Amino acid sequence: MKRKIKYTKPFVLCGPRGSGKTEFSKYTSNLLSYQYINIGEKLSSKLQEISINPKSRSEIGQLFINYFGLKGYSDIVRQYSKDKTVLDGIRIADVVLNYKNSIGGNVIFRVGANGITDPNFFRESDGFENELDAIYEISDLIVPWFPEINDLYSYIEDLLLI
Repeated sequence: MKRKIKYTKPFVLCGPRGSGKTEFSKYTSNLLSYQYINIGEKLSSKLQEISINPKSRSEIGQLFINYFGLKGYSDIVRQYSKDKTVLDGIRIADVVLNYKNSIGGNVIFRVGANGITDPNFFRESDGFENELDAIYEISDLIVPWFPEINDLYSYIEDLLLI
């Protein structure tokens, strides 16, 4: 654990694809009675408003940046960064840093099975794997990999003192 997290601030979960960010986010938000928000779904909805339909999850981030820029991405994150929220899946270092500096929320990094990132793990890249080292460095809390889901649940409960 790097620093103590602030429970009154929103959380953002970052990490490599397939690392269990969503499972961690949903379980944590349920334990704390926080609202769970998947940022990828919000970005996808905004793209659909202008008749852009991503073919896969891996396309959403880059398409969104192409049409709305990093500022638009940061605006979406800021819009949903309310107290008692858990935001899942931001993978762009500048957006995470903007979130941390403007909102003051917690940045939690979920390590994958093969460390911070394993480019050979994914059949299809989303282009943001190179952002992970920078996000890792500015994170308030590093959550290790657990091969068993119940071990992750126990870790979260111990972390939150539940």
